[in-house]
Amino acid sequence: MKLISKIARSFANEVVDKAISRIIRDQYTENLFELVPASKKVGPINLMEIAMRASTGT
Repeated sequence: MKLISKIARSFANEVVDKAISRIIRDQYTENLFELVPASKKVGPINLMEIAMRASTGT
């Protein structure tokens, strides 16, 4: 049982490390984590409408 726990912990650690490094290194325009504060302020539906209007230019 300890072996499975060690393997699972190692796998989870690797996944979290990669996710954190991606959040830190991505450019501002590509960083998905920047959507979190924006969606809290505007709301996810309004945020998607804004993004769709921005991409079509309307």
